[in-house]
Amino acid sequence: MKKAKVSKHAPKLMVWGGIGYYFKTPLVICKQKANLNSRGYLNILKKHLPPKTTNQDCPQGKEDDWKFLQDNAAIHKTDDVMDYLEKEAPYYIRKYSPNSPDFNIIEDIWSQMNEELNKYKITSLGSLKRHLKQIWKNLSWNKVRRSVDSLPNRLNECIKLNGERTSY
Repeated sequence: MKKAKVSKHAPKLMVWGGIGYYFKTPLVICKQKANLNSRGYLNILKKHLPPKTTNQDCPQGKEDDWKFLQDNAAIHKTDDVMDYLEKEAPYYIRKYSPNSPDFNIIEDIWSQMNEELNKYKITSLGSLKRHLKQIWKNLSWNKVRRSVDSLPNRLNECIKLNGERTSY
């Protein structure tokens, strides 16, 4: 009898999403089994930037008022990705420290989603995907906006801590 192969590591699931005060992109669950590469990342950006869905309370004239922020991961900084962002997201934040999750709204949202996810018993990748999509869909605008509105306090705390990690 042949033994079942047991993996030493849990399966990976790569997700991408964009969020702001008045908009949210769809949650993208990458189909690749390996880590996302720059070509896959560029395809995600081409499909989901600029954001196409705004919340119903978005003031008229603010629909196109967004800035794009990404960390400096290698797949984010390739020439193809940077060329695309120059054309489609000209107001993206170019000089972002790769070690500053305190100032990236999406990192706070991922943390909140993880707290919500921990309430469920996840038994498979399919179950994980379903729960992630549902949590993203039901993510409250109040939570998103509290995260955005907390940025000045985060910056002040970082200054007080001389650049050390904040409590956020």
